[in-house]
Amino acid sequence: MIERYKDAIATWRGPLLLGLFTAAVVWTVWYFTKTPCIMSQASACCCNPSVLASFVNLEIITKAGGAGLAVGALKGGYNTYMLNKEREARQQAERRADVERQRADEERERADAERQRADERVAAERQRADERVAAERQQLAAVHQAVLEALGRLGQQSNGGSSTGQQP
Repeated sequence: MIERYKDAIATWRGPLLLGLFTAAVVWTVWYFTKTPCIMSQASACCCNPSVLASFVNLEIITKAGGAGLAVGALKGGYNTYMLNKEREARQQAERRADVERQRADEERERADAERQRADERVAAERQRADERVAAERQQLAAVHQAVLEALGRLGQQSNGGSSTGQQP
């Protein structure tokens, strides 16, 4: 509740001061341009000869107060209009920023998903390559084993044939 009063005072302080200033200007102009109240005019009911009437009367209160209220109301309305316009512009900027932020988040998510798919493809290729290498190694080991077995048989045959050939 106090915040609302503070906001109202902050919003209307300038217009009120401008209205008071306008009222003071109107009063000053009236005071220095009015015709002096002399007894002949007072008797004809054109003016009030009292001391207070020479400074304040209904006519000047109406003119100065009306001018002050009009200027204050116009200035306050203008300020309110500009504040609303500024608030609307700020809200639009925030909405645009939110949209850009969402777009950036979506783009980041797409990039992350694409990077993950690429990583999965690389991992699958690496696994296939590892499997090919493992298969080639097994095949090479089998070839080596077959060669060794063949060499072993050849060695046994040659040892067996030479031992029979040396005996009488």
